[in-house]
Amino acid sequence: MLVSRMVVWLFLFLSLAVQAKNNVNESDDQERAYQLMLIGSDLAFCRSSDLTQCNNQQLSELAFSFGRQATLYRVSPVQVERLMASRLWHFSRQAFRYDLNLVLLALAKTSSNDTLSKFQLVTLFRAIKVVSQGRHLSGYSLFSQLTAAELSMLFDHFEKPQIDSFTNRIKEKVNLTDKYDKPAMVLYNTIVEQARAVGQSKQPNILLITAGQRDPFKNVDSFISLFNQLGAKASWLPLDSALARLHDEKAGCEQLPSYRNNVSNNYQRARIYPDLVELQNNYCNQPLKMNEDITAADAVVFIGNSAVLLRNTFVNAKGQPSLALQLIESKMLNNKLFVASVGGATLAMTGGLDQNEQPVAMMVDGNSEMAFTKGTLTYTGCETASRCRVSDNRRVRYDPEGGLGLFKLGVIDSKITRESNFGRLAKVSFDSNNQLGIGLEQLTGLLVRSNKGKTSLKVVGNGGVTIVDHAGTVASNQAMELNNIGLNYLTPQDQAEISSDGINLSYANWKKVPLEFEGGVAKFESLFRSDNFVKFTQQACITKPKQWLGWAGKKHQFKIVLAKNEKSTVVFGGLMLDGTYKIYCSFDQLELSITRQR
Repeated sequence: MLVSRMVVWLFLFLSLAVQAKNNVNESDDQERAYQLMLIGSDLAFCRSSDLTQCNNQQLSELAFSFGRQATLYRVSPVQVERLMASRLWHFSRQAFRYDLNLVLLALAKTSSNDTLSKFQLVTLFRAIKVVSQGRHLSGYSLFSQLTAAELSMLFDHFEKPQIDSFTNRIKEKVNLTDKYDKPAMVLYNTIVEQARAVGQSKQPNILLITAGQRDPFKNVDSFISLFNQLGAKASWLPLDSALARLHDEKAGCEQLPSYRNNVSNNYQRARIYPDLVELQNNYCNQPLKMNEDITAADAVVFIGNSAVLLRNTFVNAKGQPSLALQLIESKMLNNKLFVASVGGATLAMTGGLDQNEQPVAMMVDGNSEMAFTKGTLTYTGCETASRCRVSDNRRVRYDPEGGLGLFKLGVIDSKITRESNFGRLAKVSFDSNNQLGIGLEQLTGLLVRSNKGKTSLKVVGNGGVTIVDHAGTVASNQAMELNNIGLNYLTPQDQAEISSDGINLSYANWKKVPLEFEGGVAKFESLFRSDNFVKFTQQACITKPKQWLGWAGKKHQFKIVLAKNEKSTVVFGGLMLDGTYKIYCSFDQLELSITRQR
């Protein structure tokens, strides 16, 4: 198979490869000049609310730390009544709300005010059966009819406060004592080192912005603790889309809870995080404090899984950037502030005009099969509240006006490996008239520096970065088929310089051009799923044929062809990571085609 052949070739290269340290991303003087870091996935670490990331030693230590647990729930008649307020539900859902009320009251009686995990709550909910006026109501059926926004509203109302015997909120605890967290810690440490370089201080000021989360209060404790343990002085900027909209509409701060409901789709947060809500209320009344915090910061870290919520926090309905965003961008471009984005927040970094003077779009949602089955759709600005309806969930959506405008090269996408999002990246970047699309893998960061019309990139972390180039792309069948897409793939320590002259790649010196290509071509299907596409591309380093193909789609209706040409470069090498060699294959100027079977 493909992997075994790559292992054989790897050991042929080891005599040429450079022996690298376990940490493949240690900062050097040049790295410290970067302005922006895009991270392609959430970076998990050991915390009291998520013990799955902890080893036995950490579990033992956290057991005595009295930290906030995973979210707990309690169903009471009082909370059911609050949830069932008619103003919270779309007019078309009022009959559904009536039935749901009957089931939830039965659930409150069944659960007897017990403390429940999310799994227990959902299980009990689905098991409820009620007979009312001759009608049989099923909890299972009603639960399946709830939209994602309605589910979030329901869980918020039933969430149980976690308080100590003095009624103080219990804060989340973080434990970073073991190498189990190492892949994520490499990237978090890079943020701290970049911030140190900006502030010329051993303890840099890092400002956390959680506005990309539906519940912006949830992860504040954990990220402050994380960066403090890594040697920074972390603080939270209590700005989110609700507060931003309130200020933009010049409403009174007493209306902030209503704005949280209608704009951010979070509810009753003062019950769960009273101290953090109070802090946000203080900033509501003193908005200039936000700009003061940004001015004092050495680094800003955007956190969250919703690019739309983050964009709406810093860009108003007229497309105008906030003063806070203008200050962040100005400081970043003058090397006075390092900016990092984690997970879904990274998608919101795009905007402005690319090298061809085209607006850089922002990816919103969808998958690769949607992109080439139903096409793409421009995002309409639909709110996340339960009263909103999405008109078409079978097409990939993007915002042609972009996000925050801090990254102007092209469209950004994530989960390239885990969900094979290469197809939606190629389609959205083409449909939005952006020449370039940048795809980030899990546990991977891309350092960015722009100066005098040139943008320098460097890959850090454990994965790779895909660069899609449409300079030579040929579309057919109403752009539902794309041929000759330029495909470039960078892995750790590779660098790129992008300007009006094109893309110039330089590879890590421990990667070498293969002496020969001896492998055959492996058969690949389901290339729009899982990590199949990345495995498919890695044949570039071992296969003798210049071209190979695979299939994608539920019915294998899409043919994916990848080809080398006279301009293509392929390099190959390995690193010793924690006692094990990890194999990397980088390449540039391969040609990708995505067509339908005839």
